[in-house]
Amino acid sequence: MSENMKDVQIQEEVSADVVNIQQGGAQTVKAERVHIEQGGVGRVEARFVDVKDGGIGVVHGENVTVTDGGVGMAFAKDIKVQDGMIMCACAGNIQVEDGMVLFDWRAAILFGVVVGVIVGLLKRRK
Repeated sequence: MSENMKDVQIQEEVSADVVNIQQGGAQTVKAERVHIEQGGVGRVEARFVDVKDGGIGVVHGENVTVTDGGVGMAFAKDIKVQDGMIMCACAGNIQVEDGMVLFDWRAAILFGVVVGVIVGLLKRRK
């Protein structure tokens, strides 16, 4: 089953094997493959996710590719960013070309260590 969405209003939930969204949106998408072009989705659960000039709030997948788009939080095995941005990424492999990943799992560990040291020092002073 394939779901194509072009020039449509926001759908509440979309479930199919393949979902293509062009200039539309959905709150939740569950599929094997998701392709978003100039659209937006709140949450995506898919094996393969491709975002071009669009955005996703939270994505869970195996392979996520972001081109000229943005993602809030991404959880995947492999993430590739080209001229796009991901705010928080948790992945085994992250490739960034002319894009940005603000916070990945390494940064989260470093942030936790730094905050722990600062809190520990502040507690010692009292």
